[in-house]
Amino acid sequence: MANQNEALQAQYATVRGVLDDAAVKMIASGEAIMKTPGRALLAQMGLVPSPEDSEHTTSAPIDEPFALLDNACGPGLIAGVLQEDLPRELLSRSRILCADINGNFVDILKQRAEAEHWVGVEAAVLDAQNPGLPDNSFSHCTVNFGMHVIPDPDAVLRATKAFLKPGGVFGLTTMHSSTIGWSADLRSAFSALPFPTEPLPEPLSMTANGRAEWAETAGAEQALRAHGFEDVRVRVAEHRSPCLSGADAVERFGMMIRMVAGTHWSEESRRKAFEEGFDLMGHVARHLDEKHGGKAWELEWRMLIATARKPAA
Repeated sequence: MANQNEALQAQYATVRGVLDDAAVKMIASGEAIMKTPGRALLAQMGLVPSPEDSEHTTSAPIDEPFALLDNACGPGLIAGVLQEDLPRELLSRSRILCADINGNFVDILKQRAEAEHWVGVEAAVLDAQNPGLPDNSFSHCTVNFGMHVIPDPDAVLRATKAFLKPGGVFGLTTMHSSTIGWSADLRSAFSALPFPTEPLPEPLSMTANGRAEWAETAGAEQALRAHGFEDVRVRVAEHRSPCLSGADAVERFGMMIRMVAGTHWSEESRRKAFEEGFDLMGHVARHLDEKHGGKAWELEWRMLIATARKPAA
């Protein structure tokens, strides 16, 4: 069995750096879960309007140019929201640097930015733990669903505090420890396999890097304050995402299914599931259709949304 982060990175490594049908589906699947909290994060940072959730908005959305680093950007969810919600004139005077350690994600983002005519967006392969950026060079930084995955989140906080300008705003999202998401469906499907496998832990860890504090309100707040950030605001947000069918669920979460199996199953169990002609994904799809009576259903998510500020002096 691999550790959870190794298994997850192995799945990320299978992503091709091409904006093809598979990438478009991957983007849509990720946005179904992470776009709403990502937009809420940007509103809490004061970057975009939030009429549905205005009590959590830090201030009126800015109308002055900004410089944002979106670390662990993936295929560009945060940049996409900014393109949708902000005037092109403001975007043309601003800088949005999207950075990820996975070059294939960066390549997909570049192609997406060109295809969708994004404004003010750059992309680079950078390690969020050691990005090598000039001090005091960005007004904002986001890490959308990354601090529970990146191996050394403390290094991310040190780097972020250095490259943010005085008074600059840092925003992040993570999965809360109590989230259910796809775990109940996956546990049910695995328990119905025609061969024995190692039982999944209860609950499944939401922190692939083993840093459990990033799945808790108090833990995230304490970590931000310990690194010298102020005006720390951490809250829990709830969100639902649809699954239209078992096949739809497998298409959306196939990477996570393989990651969980790679983390918690023995080599023998993985061999039975993946190498001996057994159709694991087909089994999961059929089981979920049966479980949900052939109807669509929703997955329930609980996320942390946190913002903090670098001291002005």
